[in-house]
Amino acid sequence: GDQSNALGRAQRAFRAVRCDLLSPEMFSSNSPDRMLYGLSRPAQLGEVDAFISHSWHDDPAAKWDAIQDWRQNFKAAHSGREPKVWLDKVCLD
Repeated sequence: GDQSNALGRAQRAFRAVRCDLLSPEMFSSNSPDRMLYGLSRPAQLGEVDAFISHSWHDDPAAKWDAIQDWRQNFKAAHSGREPKVWLDKVCLD
């Protein structure tokens, strides 16, 4: 039915980006940038380590620092594996 169709569409459209591909500039501008979508890759539901949605009113430097702190803690806890995140500015077409 409609629910399974919606889930199928979501699974096909779901994407993630590795945190090492993020940059501070991504958080300092609210202008759309189609090139950023190319950094993301298709992902399976459950494969993404964090979901990042943010307000453009937040301090971009503080946000970047918080993400980098989380990233380093994640890598330390997961044998150095780079986390994959869903970030709206990168993962939405």
